Amino acid sequence: MEKGNRSRIFIFCWFSFFLFLFSLLFHVFIYHDLHLTEPLEFIATWLPQIAISLFIAAPVLIARRNWWTILALFILDVWLIANILYFRANNILLTYNAIMMAGNVGGVGGSVLMFVNWKSAIFLILTVVYAVVAMWLAPVNKSNPGKRSYLTNICVLLTAFLCSSIGNYANYFLRMKADAELSKALTVNPFFDAFELSLSDPYQYVRQHSVFTYLPIAFLQGAMTDTGAPVELPTTLTEEEEQQMQEIYTPSDAKLTPKRNLLVIVVESLESWPIEVTDQSGAFVTPNLYALSRSSSGFFAPYMKSQVKHGVSGDGVMIINTGLLPLQQGAACRLYPENTYPNYAHFFKDAVLVDAAAPDFWNNAAAYRNYGYQRMVKTEFNQEKVEIFEKVMELSWTDGEMLTHAAEEWKAMDKPRCLMALTLSTHSPFTLVPENKNLLFPSSLPKAMKAYFSCLHYTDSCIGAFLADLEQAGELENTVVAITGDHTVFKSMLWWEFQQYMIRHDMPQMPDRNYVPFIVLAPHINRQEFNEECQQADIYPTIMHLIGCDKYPWKGVGINLVETRKKGNTQPPQRLMEEQEAYILCDKIIRRNYFANPENQ
Repeated sequence: MEKGNRSRIFIFCWFSFFLFLFSLLFHVFIYHDLHLTEPLEFIATWLPQIAISLFIAAPVLIARRNWWTILALFILDVWLIANILYFRANNILLTYNAIMMAGNVGGVGGSVLMFVNWKSAIFLILTVVYAVVAMWLAPVNKSNPGKRSYLTNICVLLTAFLCSSIGNYANYFLRMKADAELSKALTVNPFFDAFELSLSDPYQYVRQHSVFTYLPIAFLQGAMTDTGAPVELPTTLTEEEEQQMQEIYTPSDAKLTPKRNLLVIVVESLESWPIEVTDQSGAFVTPNLYALSRSSSGFFAPYMKSQVKHGVSGDGVMIINTGLLPLQQGAACRLYPENTYPNYAHFFKDAVLVDAAAPDFWNNAAAYRNYGYQRMVKTEFNQEKVEIFEKVMELSWTDGEMLTHAAEEWKAMDKPRCLMALTLSTHSPFTLVPENKNLLFPSSLPKAMKAYFSCLHYTDSCIGAFLADLEQAGELENTVVAITGDHTVFKSMLWWEFQQYMIRHDMPQMPDRNYVPFIVLAPHINRQEFNEECQQADIYPTIMHLIGCDKYPWKGVGINLVETRKKGNTQPPQRLMEEQEAYILCDKIIRRNYFANPENQ
């Protein structure tokens, strides 16, 4: 065999090995599972990965140069690292929409860079190792490929196709095993399943196929639908959805007046578990939130599932205000800020949104009126002149400053009144608050967790002072106070990495995931606690009940948690629809601007 052909075969094997290694490492970092126990699952997972690696490496056998393989690995490095960081930060893989939105969402860079660790560098290190060997062999690989090289290339492609087909048949049978009825709905021949351009669920697509094929498909599908306008998806309600709407939306001209004032504090990135965390001296990280969650005239739901999507904080604010779940693609606050939204704020004689952040972080300046607020109180600065995230944060209000403005507004408002305060100081990467030297934790405490605790302790003290000031001034009489988080921050990947540390140091844990808390203070209820898993969509109907506006036409897709617990029912509440059904229904409602249509009034 000629020396050039031998070097080609070596580079082909070397390149294929690194491609598969990259795919394996990515799979382990994201899914934490090698699928070694179930033979069928092992075949379904890894044969497609081998197939794609062979397919990408096949041109090496007929190429005269190797340099392109180094470039290919560096491009894949960027793609893999970006997805790992984004997944650690948001619990979802990168999509075309997420990439296109990055320039419009302040803080994405800083928030994501907080999650950089050794896993982010391992791909670059491996690429350097590959490059050294490839460049060493480059001088002996300049000869023209012979017939044997072309024949070998064809054999490799056929092997890749065979591996892909077997893997996809295994995946097909796994799906059949899980749901025998699925066979009636499958119309795609599983033999070609690896090549389908289907990306309805990126997380499952990468699990069943490859992160490498996800790269071109994500951009291809995104570019095909990116026309400068919101993506056109089906908005017509099915017969079943029409029936569901009749249960949760009953048009009425009745005028409702809230029986109580409403004060809502939405804490940036607030999770439930830190509320019970104490340092080595026994001091609580959030002493005020802990005390409020145990109030004798309060309600506490510690296991509230965050339901935000790509809109993150914008989604959280929308869910809390409207009882609608977010879009499946994109953020409603950016795509549809002028829609007509159901809400509770419009009931009140005076309703104000106070936002600590720059006005265009999540387009609140455009959306607040359609959430029912009469005015928005915000920091004054020119967004166009400041593009650097850290500078934007410096010019935003601290939580102490924001809540001072909120207190002034609240005292001057006419009754009945509604105020929503949006905090910012706990925003990742948790650099807005200096490290708290008074909290005593082991030096081994993960850096992100330590910074998070410092920010939470500061915001907690601001909330405590804010409520104490209003209480002392007699401004909380006949008022419902609701405190919650807009979304979780330590997504499943980072949460999984923290768990061992939490176990070793006897820190509070959630069963399998983290949650946002929902704390309510209301003078007319006795202490209640909802210890089952609930959903962010439950906040809206619960608030509607607490302010005495249950008869509002839009009930929301959640349930009234307070009423459920008050009736003494210890069983998990029955929901009208499954969560995914609710997502699809709300997606259609938002895209068609359902509540603006006179036919639906």
